[in-house]
Amino acid sequence: MGTTRNWCISLGLALAVSLTISGESAAGDSSIRLEIAVYIYNYARVDQKTLAEAEKVAARIFEKSGVETRWVEVDFSAGAKPTLPSVSLSFIQLDVLTREMFDRLGLSNDVMGLALGAGSNRKYVYVSTSRADALFFGELSAQARGIPRSLASRGQILGHIFAHEMGHVLLNVVNHSASGIMRGVWDSKDLNDATSGRLVFSAEQSEILRAEVIRRASQHQAITMSGEETARLIR
Repeated sequence: MGTTRNWCISLGLALAVSLTISGESAAGDSSIRLEIAVYIYNYARVDQKTLAEAEKVAARIFEKSGVETRWVEVDFSAGAKPTLPSVSLSFIQLDVLTREMFDRLGLSNDVMGLALGAGSNRKYVYVSTSRADALFFGELSAQARGIPRSLASRGQILGHIFAHEMGHVLLNVVNHSASGIMRGVWDSKDLNDATSGRLVFSAEQSEILRAEVIRRASQHQAITMSGEETARLIR
């Protein structure tokens, strides 16, 4: 009888806090888009086909929760990283790390991602493509041995890890859920759900996600307007 290795998805390091905007008030503000930008640094040089699939998979997961995502692949080949807008809370920086880069974090071998920092305004996420690939090839091996599998592609697995880690940032939680995309350990059933599009955020989590995206956009809008007002006064 074959055995399946379970994988820990994340070490989300946030403390849960209450949101400053309720779902009801967020829904009532039609001037703010339910959108979050995702800036990807592909240090692991994941091939474009796999990365594009991962982005689409993660985008669909968030769409089911009522949140749009805008994906920006940052070209850092020419030298230093471009500077992202430090005042904006309406983006997440997602670094796809090489094996060596992720191993330097000193995490256990079954951890595939990390949401950095603590507090309600976190923005940074690490994902290990080599550990995501290990999960994929483990499932492929099980299928070759005759163990039934509904095989998720490399891009599907990577996209679900993207969504999970972004979920830690936007839900602002350290704990994992008993089911769905925010489960802390994925097994063959979860991967089967990933293949069929059922590994998603719960209704409650979706409400929190929408409220948090609105909160960040509102705060960014207030900062921007304040800066414009200051500039007018100076002139």
